[in-house]
Amino acid sequence: MKISLLVAASAGLLSFLSPCVLPLVPSYLAFVAGASLGDLRRPARATRRALVLNALGFIVGFSLVFVAMGAAMTVVGGWLLGYRGLVQKVGGLVIILFGLYLIGIVRIPFLMRQARFPLSSRPAGVLGSGAVGVVFGAGWTPCVGPCSAPS
Repeated sequence: MKISLLVAASAGLLSFLSPCVLPLVPSYLAFVAGASLGDLRRPARATRRALVLNALGFIVGFSLVFVAMGAAMTVVGGWLLGYRGLVQKVGGLVIILFGLYLIGIVRIPFLMRQARFPLSSRPAGVLGSGAVGVVFGAGWTPCVGPCSAPS
């Protein structure tokens, strides 16, 4: 039990230090903090309290993404196990389709879209920080999954 906890903690630390994650951390933290550098040099008690609450909101939002994905994949994985043969065939067809898309033979218009949500100011309060944590967790997911390991 202790060794698996150590392995999990080490994997989390290594994924956090990965080149696709670490550069994002300062900007997210500054956005969530909503405090200027001057405020942070000698923070008042109220500033420190707000920073801690916003950080906790960010962490809760970030954690919710991974807890929800883990729970969902457990349920979906158990359900799909009964349809293993069909899932393998459909998965093979999807991989072929994506391969054809990547080499330019097939165009899939919905894969060419992107969505942006420009923010002129940071989300207000702990709930806003939680929302930023959810977005950060969702954006970080491809960087820390099993397919992100270098080959």
